[in-house]
Amino acid sequence: MYLIDFGYDSFIKGYVLNLIRDRRTSAKLKYGNEINSIEFSSFTSKDFNLFFTICWHIKKKKKSKISLSQDELKNFFSTKIKDNNRFFKEILVFTKKLLRIRINIFYEYKDENQEYEKAQGESIIFLEKYNIQKDENNKTKINFIFNEKAMEILFRFNHFTEFDLNEFCSIKNKYTKTLFRLLKQYENVNENPASGLKNIVMEKQEFLEFMNLPNNCINIADYTNKRIMIPAIDELNKISQSFKNVSFQKIKEGGMIKKFEISFQTIR
Repeated sequence: MYLIDFGYDSFIKGYVLNLIRDRRTSAKLKYGNEINSIEFSSFTSKDFNLFFTICWHIKKKKKSKISLSQDELKNFFSTKIKDNNRFFKEILVFTKKLLRIRINIFYEYKDENQEYEKAQGESIIFLEKYNIQKDENNKTKINFIFNEKAMEILFRFNHFTEFDLNEFCSIKNKYTKTLFRLLKQYENVNENPASGLKNIVMEKQEFLEFMNLPNNCINIADYTNKRIMIPAIDELNKISQSFKNVSFQKIKEGGMIKKFEISFQTIR
């Protein structure tokens, strides 16, 4: 990854453009796609950053019982924590949400035509126990105990999603983060030879559940346009280092929305 620096060079007595390597450490997070089945309905953008940062530390430490300091929790935050007491309260609220998270486990089997099908096997909790404290510097420290089966999913690579946490945490909008994860899950699908684009087609309900659309939404089409897809796609096209030319369309039958199609190109 590179940054552009524009400045005056006293040697040549003129302004020049320089490419400077971004010195942030690459932090690849790779996990089983079952994680993408989690309903993050009440999550904020910061909650997403915390959750996937914790996943990264679990994989790094390779333990189900871990302790994380405030500095580790904010590992990939783009802004500084200015108020330690406020951060402590935010962690309390976040951890309560974490206790409600469940992961759906799916199993593959062959039908009568020898085609692979998926069926949900069980639903497991992600976090079993936690303890939140403050250290001598008034900074937050958490002790976690995670479900062993959840650990297995984080280390399962048959069907996986992978992205850089620096890029993920730099995304501001929570719906953009969710769309980003969706594109990452399917980034290796084949391109359409005619358009040069990759396409994801999802049934309406599957798409709305993945994007965590509120159940009390009256006008789905208007909501997905103005509140979710347009802002999310605009942000991805502006700042993503992984995707470009992202767009979407609603597929209708009889005037009713039946499916959503997302098109995109990957940046290599």
